[in-house]
Amino acid sequence: MKAVVLEFFKTTHINPEARFNKALEMYRKSPTKNPAQERFLNAAGYSPVNLENLLYDLKQLHNISDADIRMAQTSQKPKLVVLFEDIKNKTTEELVAFLLQEKVELPEFNIPDNYNELKAYVKEHDIKSASLKKEDLNTAILNDFEATIARIAVEYLEPVIKGKEPDRGITITVVAETKEEVFTKAPDEVKEAVKLREEFPFLNDPACPDELYILVGKKLAHYDAYVKAHEALFVNIVENADVSEAKEINMSSEEISALALSAVENFEANQAIYKELDYFKQNGKILGEHPIFKERLLKSSIDVMSVPDATKRLSNLDNYIRRDSKALEKAKTPETKEKLQKKIEAWKIELSLIKAKLGFSDK
Repeated sequence: MKAVVLEFFKTTHINPEARFNKALEMYRKSPTKNPAQERFLNAAGYSPVNLENLLYDLKQLHNISDADIRMAQTSQKPKLVVLFEDIKNKTTEELVAFLLQEKVELPEFNIPDNYNELKAYVKEHDIKSASLKKEDLNTAILNDFEATIARIAVEYLEPVIKGKEPDRGITITVVAETKEEVFTKAPDEVKEAVKLREEFPFLNDPACPDELYILVGKKLAHYDAYVKAHEALFVNIVENADVSEAKEINMSSEEISALALSAVENFEANQAIYKELDYFKQNGKILGEHPIFKERLLKSSIDVMSVPDATKRLSNLDNYIRRDSKALEKAKTPETKEKLQKKIEAWKIELSLIKAKLGFSDK
């Protein structure tokens, strides 16, 4: 079953809730699973913390390291990219590989062995040969096949270069004439990922701390959310910039405020992650200010906690949360409210981790 679980970890593009459900399905089938943990996860359902814990437990059950996952992900055969300008420089084998991965139906190519069949083949396909010698006939047929493949490649690439979709019902992913355009025409999130790996080369190192890989994923998510919120605000502001042609913005003040808050929060979260990456680049060690490091450190300490100690801590946390929640209701200043809110959130995260360890449900 290890191979099945490893294959699951290779796929990262599904949404978190679907990922949780799939991981839970595999956890149920794992022979050495913890029945109490299974009951808890069934009852509690998806949450970011539960997903992180479930993925961690799956890796432990099947002895899968983060290095194993990275190796499996990087070992996937990359898609062959053929640029329009490169067709003349590609071998026939490379062009065939490109066209096959685009599911293009190619002509059959079998050079006849019999001399008379060679002559008949050349005549039937109107192929010009230097002479009627067998070697010249073979060369002429081979050259014709290579020219045919190059022509088909041009037919499938040229419409995309000119901004049109080909009419053959296939999807072409090459949309640029030059290597530079491949980057400039790429989606913003792709550009951001490429720039991150260029700026922080340690992300390509198998020894890179796992938390930094997770932070890169979070950074891209925050970046995408920031861009979308910023664009939504920008469009509405620009459309109403000319006072002489002012019109009512098709958004409520609450919606505008929510967008502005989302843009600011995601920008700040994005910058906090950048700070962690930059610190590691400059110093070769983890700064550790981001909550992900605190949560993972906390989980590590809870994992080695005895059941009596965990039960006692659970009772204490319930008391702390009730105490601070009452204090929050009575708090007068924004600073005090914010401080108490952060404490309560931290207590709740620890409470959730301990409940998971003991197999308790929040429901």
